[in-house]
Amino acid sequence: MRWNGRDAVTRRMRLRKAEDRAACVQLAGAMMLAAMILVPGSSAAQTSDGTVRAETGRGSIEVAVGHHRGFGAVNAAQLIGGFLDDGIVRGPSVDGMLGGQPIRLAAGSPFIHYGDRTYQLANTPYQNAGTVWIPAELLTDWWPRIRQAANRGTPGALAGGVSADRSAATSIPAKRPSGPFRVIIDPGHGGKDPGTSGRSSREKDIVLAIGKALYRQLQDIPGIEPVLTRDRDVFIGLRDRSSRAVAEDGDLFVSIHANWFRDRRASGFETYFLSMARTDEARDVAVRENASAQYEEDASYADMGDLEFILAGLDRNENVLESHRIAGYVQNSLRGVRGTPDRGVKQAGFWVLVGASGSMPTILCEVGFLSNPDEERVLKSEAGQRQVAQSLARGIVAYRDYLDERWNRVVDESSSQR
Repeated sequence: MRWNGRDAVTRRMRLRKAEDRAACVQLAGAMMLAAMILVPGSSAAQTSDGTVRAETGRGSIEVAVGHHRGFGAVNAAQLIGGFLDDGIVRGPSVDGMLGGQPIRLAAGSPFIHYGDRTYQLANTPYQNAGTVWIPAELLTDWWPRIRQAANRGTPGALAGGVSADRSAATSIPAKRPSGPFRVIIDPGHGGKDPGTSGRSSREKDIVLAIGKALYRQLQDIPGIEPVLTRDRDVFIGLRDRSSRAVAEDGDLFVSIHANWFRDRRASGFETYFLSMARTDEARDVAVRENASAQYEEDASYADMGDLEFILAGLDRNENVLESHRIAGYVQNSLRGVRGTPDRGVKQAGFWVLVGASGSMPTILCEVGFLSNPDEERVLKSEAGQRQVAQSLARGIVAYRDYLDERWNRVVDESSSQR
């Protein structure tokens, strides 16, 4: 089964073009969350004597550059007053005001919180001999882009940031489906990553079967175009799944998984959206699913500290709010057919959702417990897999219909006011 009916060469070209933009978002990947890594150099003002110069809006600042990690960096303390207003360096963190907006960076994390958005730098702030050093690209590349976007009056258009504008989420969908509503179906794990296991089953096999069944269900529904991140037993890294979702210009990302708990009596289904975990149980589920990163050659992005930093700035992102909504639709649909307990809609930090979350709503479904012999038996059966797929499809279609109705209502209201 191919992902869909498009020409394979065209698909590979689209994937390659979007790879840098999406893979680096992890977040973002962000919450987001797809973002571009901001590579220094395009607007750099670096002088020959080892300093960088930046325009602040009130004038210019010139700061000496250090080279400890193979890239130019500036002493954070030297930014206070000239570049950052009301700034302070506290331990590994740097907080201040820039252009009238609060900004926060931290040694060890490439992510910046600026205003109500999150951005990612190409290089990571660090500490050296007790001093916090900030990549010079902050001054030479990132800040000029921020100022340029602000001067155009379109700060939300800057690649790399994740908006947190509530009004956008409550008045109209962030992205009106153009043509078919494209659903990215992501069967979790695969290849060398088996996921969790039951007595006689592996998560990677169960969720692939459900994913294929969901693909077939959605394929027959007019106006919906399903896309599979994997259609066979192969390993795909967490951020590569998000990259594919963004490359395919998806309208919704659905990652399918199966649960496990040491008490075999645990049962039921739950749907997650990307945000800070509120319970230890939700956090444990995320940790277990994020462990797939151990099978990747380069999983340096999968630091939980970075994830917490990202999520702290995403709680009001428009796609996070929509993700909460679609999670409810899917959970309600599963409730209508499953005889097992409804464990509800929950939130937690899943790396597989981060990279696509800046471009579309993202959810992760735990369809049952393989550690429970009764649920494992159902999930292993073709009838049980078809039942889960049908429920997921109904929830997705209901959400798509809701978006269309909501968009049409807003358009009608706008027309009547002219």
